[in-house]
Parts: sequence; structure tokens; C-alpha cells
Amino acid sequence: MKRCSVSGCENKYRSIGLCSSHWKINKKFGTPTPVCWCGELSQTFAGNNKPSILCAYHYLLERFWENVDIRGEEECWEWRGSRTSGGYGVICYRGEGKYAHRLSLEFDNRPVPPRHHACHTCDNPPCVNPKHLYPGTPMDNMRDKMERGRQPKGETHYATKLSDDDVAEIRKLHSEGAWQADLARTYGVDPSHVSDIIRGNRR
Repeated sequence: MKRCSVSGCENKYRSIGLCSSHWKINKKFGTPTPVCWCGELSQTFAGNNKPSILCAYHYLLERFWENVDIRGEEECWEWRGSRTSGGYGVICYRGEGKYAHRLSLEFDNRPVPPRHHACHTCDNPPCVNPKHLYPGTPMDNMRDKMERGRQPKGETHYATKLSDDDVAEIRKLHSEGAWQADLARTYGVDPSHVSDIIRGNRR
């Protein structure tokens, strides 16, 4: 079977030496392999979004800033696109949801390491101003919550009874890398209690 003439493309030939996809790209841009201003191959197809001559990175960067309400340098820059129930901005790219505040740090050349959070100094979830963000560990994030009075509290004091929100938070923080001993100290319970919660032996 005759193949597309574009290097690395194994699609079936359609016309003028090109497959259907590269034929359409050639028709729109005048070349089957358009290049972004940075020298990388363009992200010519972007799902439901319009085709772009930008590469994948700069296409995402452009979409990102189109959804940000940029204000004063020290003010919060709130995300105007989709948000989670907790207020954090999200953007869908290549079928994957990405957190806007994490992307903001990545675009600021401060990528968030695996199993870390993009933490806010402004206590404003929709904010994506990189000056208000820093990469932190799960424990950094938890300490920040407690210092700002955002730690979930149950019907009674945690030393005698953990609320459902506390239990859910303990499991979440442990899955993100927090140590059981640190969680026990933070919530004022015995480490074996934390261990039982994580294993599902307690609620």
C-alpha cells in the first residue's frame, strides 16, 4: 500500500504524495509540516479547538493566558475558565485535565515535582499569579491549611474524634506522600489510629 511521503507518517496515500491529514494541513498552511516560531513542528490539530500554527507548548501557553484575568503585579490573577468544585482552575489538553495553578508555575520555570502541590500564599484557589504560588510537599500544604484556619474540623475536637472530612484528608495526604507519623502528630491521634484509617479498618 502506498504511504504518505511525510517522514515518519505511515498513513495511506491520498493525493500529491500525502495522506488525508497532511493533505488538509498542506491545504490550510501551504506546507504539510508547518513550523512554530520557536522552530518546533506546529500543533496543527487540537481536538475541538481551532488549528494553530503554534507548537504544542506554545499553543497550550496561548490558551492558558487567554483564560487569565491579569491585574496588578501583586494582585490575584483569577482563572476565568473551568473550575473544580473547590475553585481551582482546570484546562483540558489532549484529553487530559491540567490544574491551572500548576501550569502557572511550570510556565514560570518552577515546575511542581511529582507528589508535590502548587501551594497558594494568597489562600485564593482560582489565583494563578506565579508570585502567589510555590511548589510544596503535602505536609507543607497541610501546615499552611492549619496556619490559615482552613483545616477541616468535625463535630468535636480531633483529639477525641476525627470528622469524616479529617478521615478523607488523612487518606488523601497519605496517598500524596505524607508520613503516617506526621499525620498522627498533626491530628493529635495515635499512629496506629492513622494506620487503621489508611488501611480502611476505621472510617
